[in-house]
Amino acid sequence: LTEDEQVEAFKKWWKENGIAVVLGVVLGLGGVIGFWQWQSHTEQKQLAASDTYVLFNDAVLAKDTAKIQSHYKELTEKYDGTSYATLAALLLAKQQVDENNLAQAVSYLESALEHASYEGLAHIARLRLARIYLVQEKYDMAEALVGQVKSETLAAEYADLKGDIHRHRGNTAQARESYQLALTSTILTGKSREYVEMKLNSLGPQAATTATDSASSSEQAQ
Repeated sequence: LTEDEQVEAFKKWWKENGIAVVLGVVLGLGGVIGFWQWQSHTEQKQLAASDTYVLFNDAVLAKDTAKIQSHYKELTEKYDGTSYATLAALLLAKQQVDENNLAQAVSYLESALEHASYEGLAHIARLRLARIYLVQEKYDMAEALVGQVKSETLAAEYADLKGDIHRHRGNTAQARESYQLALTSTILTGKSREYVEMKLNSLGPQAATTATDSASSSEQAQ
């Protein structure tokens, strides 16, 4: 094409496609700017939540109940969805467990589990809550809480907890199976591994069965 023909071809193309090109550029720039603004807002929110959590932690160390509740309320209402709100709930739950106030600890752990933005924190809250249910002899609630969860990282801890639930219910065979599963994990080491081994050994030889297991076996045979 000659130069004039190229100019005419471009004018024709621009007439047909110019608006779409301009809109694409505007939308693209708007998306980039919007992402930057969102990222900046998120970072500012995290920093503000971090500052509030420091104040909350200081209040916990000082045992200042009024400030503890004030900062906790701010974290859960103003910075809900951040890891700091979940961490605060976990810390207060531990404090309540230390004071043997399990009902209040359950409330904090349920809040931590419901609003956890990070799956790792959700697993911690779930395991701790299930163990309290176990102490309260709420076996169905504990089992329902951990029954469907799949986590390769925490598989040993979940298997150990399931073993405890079965053991308290008198289901020796299931308890043994869960403890053995926990011990297959290479992540379980040191004192934690020794504790699971101790619980497994406390069940007695594998050939030995409890009355519950015997009754279950008879029913299956029938």
